[in-house]
Amino acid sequence: MPPTFLDVVTDCFLEATTKISPIYFQLPVMGIEVPKFLERVYCYELYHQMRMLWPNVPYQLTGEVDKSGHPRIRQGVLNRSKPDFTIHVPGNMDANLLVIEVKARDPVDQNVVRDLEKLTAFCISAGYDAAYYLIYGFSSNEVSRFAARCVQLARTNAATVDLAKITLFNQTSPMTKASKIAWPS
Repeated sequence: MPPTFLDVVTDCFLEATTKISPIYFQLPVMGIEVPKFLERVYCYELYHQMRMLWPNVPYQLTGEVDKSGHPRIRQGVLNRSKPDFTIHVPGNMDANLLVIEVKARDPVDQNVVRDLEKLTAFCISAGYDAAYYLIYGFSSNEVSRFAARCVQLARTNAATVDLAKITLFNQTSPMTKASKIAWPS
Protein backbone atom coordinates (compact mmCIF):
# COMPACT_ATOMS: atom_id res chain seq x y z
CA MET A 1 0.00 0.00 0.00
CA PRO A 2 1.49 3.40 -0.93
CA PRO A 3 2.09 5.88 1.88
CA THR A 4 -0.66 8.38 2.63
CA PHE A 5 -0.09 12.13 2.70
CA LEU A 6 -0.13 11.89 6.50
CA ASP A 7 2.61 9.22 6.38
CA VAL A 8 4.76 11.42 4.12
CA VAL A 9 4.26 14.52 6.29
CA THR A 10 4.94 12.50 9.46
CA ASP A 11 8.21 11.24 7.99
CA CYS A 12 9.17 14.86 7.23
CA PHE A 13 8.22 15.92 10.77
CA LEU A 14 10.27 13.13 12.35
CA GLU A 15 13.29 13.75 10.12
CA ALA A 16 13.14 17.46 10.99
CA THR A 17 13.44 16.63 14.69
CA THR A 18 16.83 14.98 13.96
CA LYS A 19 18.10 18.36 12.80
CA ILE A 20 17.28 20.33 15.97
CA SER A 21 20.70 21.28 17.30
CA PRO A 22 21.45 21.80 21.01
CA ILE A 23 21.21 25.61 20.86
CA TYR A 24 17.58 25.40 19.70
CA PHE A 25 16.74 22.52 22.00
CA GLN A 26 17.95 24.35 25.12
CA LEU A 27 18.96 27.97 24.68
CA PRO A 28 21.97 29.21 26.64
CA VAL A 29 21.02 32.32 28.63
CA MET A 30 23.58 34.70 30.09
CA GLY A 31 23.77 34.44 33.87
CA ILE A 32 21.97 31.10 34.00
CA GLU A 33 24.09 27.98 34.38
CA VAL A 34 21.71 25.49 32.74
CA PRO A 35 20.35 26.36 29.27
CA LYS A 36 16.59 26.92 29.15
CA PHE A 37 13.94 24.92 27.33
CA LEU A 38 12.15 27.61 25.32
CA GLU A 39 9.25 26.25 23.32
CA ARG A 40 9.06 29.12 20.84
CA VAL A 41 12.77 28.88 19.95
CA TYR A 42 12.40 25.12 19.47
CA CYS A 43 9.24 25.54 17.35
CA TYR A 44 10.84 28.13 15.06
CA GLU A 45 13.72 25.77 14.36
CA LEU A 46 11.42 22.79 13.86
CA TYR A 47 9.35 24.86 11.42
CA HIS A 48 12.52 25.83 9.53
CA GLN A 49 13.73 22.24 9.35
CA MET A 50 10.34 20.98 8.20
CA ARG A 51 10.19 23.64 5.48
CA MET A 52 13.65 22.62 4.29
CA LEU A 53 12.44 19.01 3.98
CA TRP A 54 8.87 19.71 2.88
CA PRO A 55 7.58 16.95 0.60
CA ASN A 56 5.57 17.29 -2.58
CA VAL A 57 2.11 17.14 -1.03
CA PRO A 58 -0.98 19.30 -1.60
CA TYR A 59 -0.77 20.70 1.94
CA GLN A 60 1.01 23.70 3.40
CA LEU A 61 2.84 23.95 6.70
CA THR A 62 1.88 27.01 8.73
CA GLY A 63 2.92 28.02 12.21
CA GLU A 64 0.88 29.71 14.92
CA VAL A 65 -2.05 30.68 12.73
CA ASP A 66 -4.33 32.79 14.93
CA LYS A 67 -7.85 31.37 14.77
CA SER A 68 -9.47 34.47 16.32
CA GLY A 69 -12.60 35.39 14.41
CA HIS A 70 -12.37 32.36 12.12
CA PRO A 71 -15.83 32.02 10.52
CA ARG A 72 -16.18 28.33 11.47
CA ILE A 73 -14.32 28.42 14.79
CA ARG A 74 -15.87 31.12 16.94
CA GLN A 75 -16.66 29.34 20.16
CA GLY A 76 -15.08 27.10 22.72
CA VAL A 77 -11.48 26.09 23.05
CA LEU A 78 -10.60 26.78 19.39
CA ASN A 79 -11.63 30.43 19.45
CA ARG A 80 -8.46 32.50 19.79
CA SER A 81 -6.30 29.38 19.57
CA LYS A 82 -2.90 29.44 17.89
CA PRO A 83 -1.76 25.89 17.24
CA ASP A 84 2.01 25.57 16.98
CA PHE A 85 1.72 23.96 13.53
CA THR A 86 -1.07 23.29 11.09
CA ILE A 87 -0.71 21.26 7.93
CA HIS A 88 -3.65 22.09 5.70
CA VAL A 89 -4.83 23.78 2.53
CA PRO A 90 -5.35 27.39 3.65
CA GLY A 91 -8.85 28.59 2.89
CA ASN A 92 -10.29 25.08 2.59
CA MET A 93 -11.80 23.59 5.76
CA ASP A 94 -12.22 20.27 3.97
CA ALA A 95 -8.44 19.83 3.61
CA ASN A 96 -7.11 19.86 7.17
CA LEU A 97 -4.48 17.15 7.56
CA LEU A 98 -2.55 17.60 10.81
CA VAL A 99 -2.32 19.90 13.80
CA ILE A 100 0.69 19.81 16.15
CA GLU A 101 1.15 21.23 19.65
CA VAL A 102 4.61 21.31 21.25
CA LYS A 103 5.55 21.37 24.93
CA ALA A 104 8.92 21.52 26.66
CA ARG A 105 9.71 19.70 29.89
CA ASP A 106 7.60 20.14 32.98
CA PRO A 107 4.46 21.88 31.71
CA VAL A 108 1.79 22.68 34.29
CA ASP A 109 -1.40 20.63 34.22
CA GLN A 110 -3.53 23.59 33.12
CA ASN A 111 -1.44 24.01 29.95
CA VAL A 112 -1.45 20.27 29.23
CA VAL A 113 -5.25 20.12 29.54
CA ARG A 114 -5.61 23.16 27.28
CA ASP A 115 -3.37 21.51 24.65
CA LEU A 116 -5.23 18.20 24.83
CA GLU A 117 -8.59 19.95 24.59
CA LYS A 118 -7.38 22.00 21.63
CA LEU A 119 -5.99 18.97 19.78
CA THR A 120 -9.22 17.05 20.37
CA ALA A 121 -11.33 19.97 19.18
CA PHE A 122 -9.25 20.46 16.04
CA CYS A 123 -10.06 16.86 15.07
CA ILE A 124 -13.74 16.97 16.04
CA SER A 125 -14.76 20.54 15.21
CA ALA A 126 -12.27 21.61 12.55
CA GLY A 127 -11.99 18.32 10.69
CA TYR A 128 -8.26 17.67 11.08
CA ASP A 129 -7.34 14.10 10.19
CA ALA A 130 -4.70 13.84 12.92
CA ALA A 131 -3.35 15.63 15.99
CA TYR A 132 0.20 15.27 17.34
CA TYR A 133 1.41 16.28 20.78
CA LEU A 134 5.18 16.67 20.64
CA ILE A 135 7.01 16.97 23.92
CA TYR A 136 10.74 17.43 24.13
CA GLY A 137 13.47 17.18 26.72
CA PHE A 138 11.82 14.34 28.65
CA SER A 139 13.89 11.28 29.59
CA SER A 140 12.39 7.82 29.04
CA ASN A 141 11.20 7.67 32.65
CA GLU A 142 9.84 11.20 32.55
CA VAL A 143 7.91 10.59 29.33
CA SER A 144 6.21 7.53 30.85
CA ARG A 145 5.12 9.59 33.83
CA PHE A 146 3.98 12.41 31.54
CA ALA A 147 1.92 10.04 29.38
CA ALA A 148 0.28 8.60 32.52
CA ARG A 149 -0.38 12.13 33.74
CA CYS A 150 -2.09 12.93 30.40
CA VAL A 151 -4.27 9.84 30.74
CA GLN A 152 -5.35 10.96 34.21
CA LEU A 153 -6.02 14.51 32.99
CA ALA A 154 -8.02 13.09 30.07
CA ARG A 155 -10.16 11.05 32.47
CA THR A 156 -10.79 14.14 34.59
CA ASN A 157 -11.70 16.11 31.45
CA ALA A 158 -13.42 13.31 29.50
CA ALA A 159 -16.04 15.64 28.03
CA THR A 160 -13.38 17.68 26.20
CA VAL A 161 -10.31 15.41 25.81
CA ASP A 162 -10.12 12.30 23.63
CA LEU A 163 -6.62 10.79 23.62
CA ALA A 164 -7.68 8.38 20.86
CA LYS A 165 -7.51 11.39 18.53
CA ILE A 166 -4.02 12.44 19.68
CA THR A 167 -0.64 10.82 19.01
CA LEU A 168 2.11 11.56 21.53
CA PHE A 169 5.74 11.99 20.43
CA ASN A 170 8.86 12.73 22.49
CA GLN A 171 12.25 14.05 21.45
CA THR A 172 14.58 13.14 24.30
CA SER A 173 17.65 15.09 23.18
CA PRO A 174 18.93 17.28 20.34
CA MET A 175 19.73 15.73 16.96
CA THR A 176 17.65 12.62 17.70
CA LYS A 177 14.43 11.47 16.08
CA ALA A 178 11.28 12.00 18.08
CA SER A 179 9.59 8.73 18.90
CA LYS A 180 5.96 7.80 19.14
CA ILE A 181 4.84 7.11 22.70
CA ALA A 182 1.85 4.87 23.43
CA TRP A 183 -0.73 6.12 25.87
CA PRO A 184 -0.74 3.82 28.91
CA SER A 185 -3.94 1.83 29.53
